[in-house]
Amino acid sequence: IDGVLVRGKNLLSSTKDCIRLITDQNGNFKIPTVFVTNAGNQLRSTKAASLTNILGVNVTPEQVILSHSPLKMLKNFHNKRCLISGQGPIIEIAKNLGFRNIVTIDDVRRFHPHLDVVDLKRRSFAVSFFSFLAYCLKN
Repeated sequence: IDGVLVRGKNLLSSTKDCIRLITDQNGNFKIPTVFVTNAGNQLRSTKAASLTNILGVNVTPEQVILSHSPLKMLKNFHNKRCLISGQGPIIEIAKNLGFRNIVTIDDVRRFHPHLDVVDLKRRSFAVSFFSFLAYCLKN
């Protein structure tokens, strides 16, 4: 999708002509069509609505394959605790894929602030130093 049909919210020059070739006069696809993107920061339904708006034809969520879409097939992990990271509505995305026992980076940061070596404003150096010292003395 991105860089092939659209750039951002703008159609690329020949996209309308291509869409016209594969749809009938009512905007229905004449051939089975899917839209694939390596983006993963939104729900399939959101991307389908955006494509419907931009392309001027009805695109259903079932026609959209995002980078995270294959995770729906990993059913043996759906009830296990999984760390989910990314951008956008990651909890909602994970639940739509079938995951039920979700942990996010924010959860880890909230329960283990000393592990956050990136956000120095939230990190407690005293806690992290003493936690590390206690770990070293035990081992």
